[in-house]
Amino acid sequence: MRHPFAMLLAVLVALTLPAQAGLGQPSDDTIELAPPYTVRPNGLSLRPPIGTELRVVGTGNTARLTMIDGRHLWRMELTLVQTASPDDTPADVMQDRITVLAPHITVREHRRHLLINGRLAERAFVDGYEINGTPAVVGLAVVAVAPQRFGVLQIVTLPAEYEKSKMVFEVVSDTLDYADPADQEQVRRRLARQGQALLDDRMGELLASLEPTEQWYRLHVTDAAGEAAEVGYVRVQIQPGMRGDVTGKPRATYTPAELAAGYTVHVAARYLPTTAGVYDVVSVFFLSEDRNEEDWKVVGTERRGAEKRTHSLVGTRVGNRLTLRGESLSRHDRPKNISVPSRGYLSQAELYLLPQLLPGSDQPVEVGFWFFNWEREDIAFRTDRTEPHATRAGTWLAETAIPGQDQQTRTILDADGTILERTTSGGVHWEPIELTALRKLWDAKGLPTGPIE
Repeated sequence: MRHPFAMLLAVLVALTLPAQAGLGQPSDDTIELAPPYTVRPNGLSLRPPIGTELRVVGTGNTARLTMIDGRHLWRMELTLVQTASPDDTPADVMQDRITVLAPHITVREHRRHLLINGRLAERAFVDGYEINGTPAVVGLAVVAVAPQRFGVLQIVTLPAEYEKSKMVFEVVSDTLDYADPADQEQVRRRLARQGQALLDDRMGELLASLEPTEQWYRLHVTDAAGEAAEVGYVRVQIQPGMRGDVTGKPRATYTPAELAAGYTVHVAARYLPTTAGVYDVVSVFFLSEDRNEEDWKVVGTERRGAEKRTHSLVGTRVGNRLTLRGESLSRHDRPKNISVPSRGYLSQAELYLLPQLLPGSDQPVEVGFWFFNWEREDIAFRTDRTEPHATRAGTWLAETAIPGQDQQTRTILDADGTILERTTSGGVHWEPIELTALRKLWDAKGLPTGPIE
C-alpha cells in the first residue's frame, strides 16, 4: 500500500521523527551521496548515490541490495559472502568472484591491501563479461567485515560509461560498513525495555492529568541566499476525547462504541512542496484510556491550480494487531494487517506526548520505541537520547534517530517537555509561533493562509 501523499505524511510526522531524505536527482558532474542505507537482514551498509533506485531481496545473510542508476548507466549489487576457511582474505574472495564471472577475464585494474572503514579490502575492474552478448565492464570491491564474512559490492556498466561509473563505484565502495544484526537486535531489546519502563513510570500519570493544549509550528529552511524560506506550518491540539472524534461526526450521533473515552491528538498541516501546489493534511489520533487500543484517520488533499485530489488512511489497533485501510476517489486499498510489539510500542497519539516525558534527568538518558513509520508503512524502531543542554540552562537536548539511517532530529525542550525549537537532518526548522504572527508572516510573503482542508 503506497499512497500518493506519502511525502506529505513524512513531513507531517517530522514533528516526532527524523526527516526521511529523498534521493532526488544528481547533477551531471558531481557524485552526491545519500545518507547511509543499511541492509537490515545482513548488517551491511553503504551510502548510495543520490538518484539511485534501491531494492532489497532475500532474507538473512542471503539478502541482496540492488542499486540502479537513475540514468541507467550502471547497476550495483551488495551481498554478504561467507567462506569456509577462517584463513580466507579479501584477495581469496576477489579471485573466486573474478573466476566465476566469465571464462576469459582481463583485469583492467586491481588495487590490493586497501583499508575501507578500517577493514582490509581489495578493488578491481575487469573486462570479458557480457550481458546478452553485449560487452560490459565489472567492478568488484571486497571488504573483510568479520571472520569468514566479506561484503562484496559489484558494479556492471558498459565500456563507454566506464570512467564515470568507476568514479561512482570507488566513492560508494569507500563507504561500505557492517554491524552484526545480532548485536543490533540486543541493543534494540535493551532500549525498548528502557522505553517501556519510561512509559510505565510516567505516561499514565501524564494522561490522567491531561489538559487541552494547542500549539502552532512554523516550518522553514534556509535558502541559498541565507534567508528563511517557508516550507509549511502545523497545528497540534492534544486533549481528552472520544473514539468517535476520529470520524468527524457530531458527537450527538456517536454510537455506543464511539462514545468510549480516551485521548485525542488533532493535527492540521499545510506543506508547500518544491514542485508547486499545496498539500494539506488533517489527522485525528485516538488512544483508549488503557492505551491498548487506538484509532486514527489521516486525510491528505493535494491542490495544484484547479486540480484537487484527496486520499485518506485509516488505522485501527486492538492489542498487538494494527489494521490499515487507504482510499482515494479512484481506488480503495485492501486492508493491511501489521503485528505490533507488546513492549516498547508508541501509539500515534503518544508520539506527540513523548516530549513531555523526556526531560528531567541531570544525566544522559537513552530509550527506544517501536512505532508505525509513515515512510515504510510498517513498524520501525527509533531511539531517543536526552541530556541537559550544554549552553542553555534549564533546557534539555533530545536527539531522535532511526537506526540504520544517518538522519537525526534535534529538539530543545524546556522542563515541562515543551518544544522550544526543532531541526531535522534535512535542514527543516520547527519553530513554535502564535497564530497571529504566523498569519502575518505568510500574508507578507503572499503564501496561502486559507483554511486547511
